[in-house]
Amino acid sequence: MSADEFDQPIDALDHHDLAREVRKLREEVEALRAEYESQQVEIEQLRGDLQRERRERKDAEEELKKERTQQIARAKADVREDVQDLHDTVVDEQQTRSRADAQLKHRVNELADAADVEVTDDDLIEKDRLVRLVRNGPEDVTDSIPSTNAPDSPEGYGID
Repeated sequence: MSADEFDQPIDALDHHDLAREVRKLREEVEALRAEYESQQVEIEQLRGDLQRERRERKDAEEELKKERTQQIARAKADVREDVQDLHDTVVDEQQTRSRADAQLKHRVNELADAADVEVTDDDLIEKDRLVRLVRNGPEDVTDSIPSTNAPDSPEGYGID
């Protein structure tokens, strides 16, 4: 029974009614205190869960960052290795080509000596028809025929 349930004022209640009302109020206060403490325990548990989740997320982010850094480092190492392999291949190709060029030059010189013809480096490199073809096109490689219709022109007399 609470004071609201009475139609009479509180000072009109007798000792038993007042004692009963006080007990009820104490019980309500104890129930509220127990609910408050239960909520405080739940709040502390939630705070602990939140801190743990934050720590786990931070650890996961750091682990992910570490993994990405390692992946990047591995990728860089792979690229460096590929570049080094390509460099070695280019160097090997240059050496092979230099040897082949030297052998070819030696063979041309041997043939020129056997035919008693003088061959210069320009003849081997700059005047080579294949080089001229690639560099200047087919017109530079074809032999020109002197014009016989125009005897007054320098080409008609074989003068270049």
